[in-house]
Amino acid sequence: MNAAPSKASPKVPPPALPPRTRALRFAVDLSIAVALLVILGITTELASVAVLSFGPGVKPANVHHSYYQNKPWAADYWKEISLASPEHYKPYVMWRRAPFVGKYVNVDSEGLRRTVNPDCSPEARQIWIFGSSNLWGTGATDDLTIPSILSLEFSRSIGPVCVINFSDAGWVSTQNVIQLELSLKRASRPPDFVLFDDGFADIFPIYESGKVDVHMSYENIRHLFEAGLSKGSSFAYLKETATYRLITAVMNKIAKLKASSAPTGQPARNLDAFAKLTVENYLQNMKLVEALSEEYRFQYIAFWGPVLYVGNKTLTSPERSILESGAQGAPELPDLCRRTYALMFSVPHPHLIDLSDTFDHTPDDLYLDVTHVTPEGNRLIASRILGTLKNLVQNGR
Repeated sequence: MNAAPSKASPKVPPPALPPRTRALRFAVDLSIAVALLVILGITTELASVAVLSFGPGVKPANVHHSYYQNKPWAADYWKEISLASPEHYKPYVMWRRAPFVGKYVNVDSEGLRRTVNPDCSPEARQIWIFGSSNLWGTGATDDLTIPSILSLEFSRSIGPVCVINFSDAGWVSTQNVIQLELSLKRASRPPDFVLFDDGFADIFPIYESGKVDVHMSYENIRHLFEAGLSKGSSFAYLKETATYRLITAVMNKIAKLKASSAPTGQPARNLDAFAKLTVENYLQNMKLVEALSEEYRFQYIAFWGPVLYVGNKTLTSPERSILESGAQGAPELPDLCRRTYALMFSVPHPHLIDLSDTFDHTPDDLYLDVTHVTPEGNRLIASRILGTLKNLVQNGR
């Protein structure tokens, strides 16, 4: 006979841990969880900072642009541009580049980009020049910015001159006029010429916000300021983190994509109204400059520089790619630029000059993005500006 199967022994539960041991294990587990959350938060914040640091504008990848491929200094230059990007708060004008010393990029203690001037003697004429990042010199070493090229060529063809570059990234004309006022108050002598290089920087904020007289990144700066005011009584300080700003930027992009792909039944923005707002605001700023020029006895000229969306340049393949990419991200912006330029120059203005056709007969690969150009583009723009100044000097104005 087969033996009856034996019954399995019942499982005996492990002995209960003492309360003190259980508490210690819970504390260890909790500490590990908190540490992991902190590490995750720090990692996310650092990643967000890295992503935001490569926001709108010219990327270091432009080292691969055809102009820079045979330039031995290109890689080091783009590294310096990245290091020289941080900005400091500045009263009334909102921001200025932080001081920076490099081989190719130098910014002084006042936040002004270095201009290479052959002669800044007391007898030399003074030119003050105002604008945004293309005039500041994104894409160019100190000696190849528009102000530096202009200074050299003016000295060769007219006489000694000292050019001071007051421009900064993203500045609109209102910021430039305010900077002009501040500089005149402190100057030992007024300039002989004041030049402005504007256009795209005034169009884009109105396209982005629908409001006149707002600076670039208006919403981001407003949120930072308002978060600071309410920091003591809420979690608003979280809005200052790069993680929050990155999430907000991504959500804004998603909203814009949805808006651009929405059914055509939704009303489109009134581009003619936006163009009119831009032009009227700019001309009001020029009235203020006119009053200052009479009081301080300087001559002024306002140029609207080249933009990829305006003019009749024969585009290279990379430039066509920039055009198509820009139109996808901001589908109405090219049309707004064309309408604004057309309206601005529909009536002659004695102090306003259209430079949008500067590259019309140049087949070279000049654009780095929609508005920034290579140093060769800077030379062509500086040449046009120099021609205007020559006429003023020769006519004794």
